[in-house]
Amino acid sequence: MADLRSTPQNSRLAHFSQPAFEKMLSAVSIGYLFRVEELGGRPIDADAYRPDGLVDYRARRKCYALQAGLDRLVMAAVAPGLVWGGTYWQ
Repeated sequence: MADLRSTPQNSRLAHFSQPAFEKMLSAVSIGYLFRVEELGGRPIDADAYRPDGLVDYRARRKCYALQAGLDRLVMAAVAPGLVWGGTYWQ
């Protein structure tokens, strides 16, 4: 499972916060990766933002870090499950 949340915590559903979520997945033999640096919605790279402060997702799709992060997911065979924005995507 690749967790792409910028902050891997959930105040309403504590079992989806990183430590508990990782433990819960481990109990059913599912690996957990926190990949926010490369794939999260709030990139660290200042060049990923438009002048108005919003993320430039069109430019972001072309950046090396995003492509490398996606390659790592495919190589790790975790691509089938992602948590992004607190939602599980398959």
